[in-house]
Order: sequence, then structure tokens, then C-alpha cells
Amino acid sequence: LYDQFRGKIDIELVPWGNSRLLPNGQISCNHGQSECDANRLMSCAIDIVKTKQAIPFIVCFERQLTTYPQVEQAMHHCSTFIRNDYR
Repeated sequence: LYDQFRGKIDIELVPWGNSRLLPNGQISCNHGQSECDANRLMSCAIDIVKTKQAIPFIVCFERQLTTYPQVEQAMHHCSTFIRNDYR
């Protein structure tokens, strides 16, 4: 859908959308620490390369999380998107 409508829409990606800030200042994610780690990584990608360039990475990353349960494995599988766009 993004490719089809990219010139007609603005997208704001919110990786922490379902997280909660606890009274002790920590963040609680719906699916535990792995989800918090993934949210942190996606937030960094969005901050560094901005939304337009981060979308291919995030799509790849989210898909890989179903195959590679470890955030680091999924990130390495998809990091080409970030390396290419960041250059």
C-alpha cells in the first residue's frame, strides 16, 4: 500500500504504540523484552534515516521476527536496507 500511495500520504511510524510507561520509569511492552528491543531498534532506524528510508527495513525486520525470534538475528538479516540508505 505504501508503494501505491507514497505520493499521496504521510506516514508516522510509532514503534512504541502499545507500550506502557510504568511508575518506576521502565517501559512495559505487550510481548516482553524482545518487543521492547525491537521497538528500540526501529525507533533508532526511523530517527537516523527517517521514515521514508526506514520503511523497507522495518517491513523486512517485522517479517524476519517471525523467522528469527532474536531481534539481533532479524536486524542483521535486514541491515542491508539501513547500510544502503544511510550511505
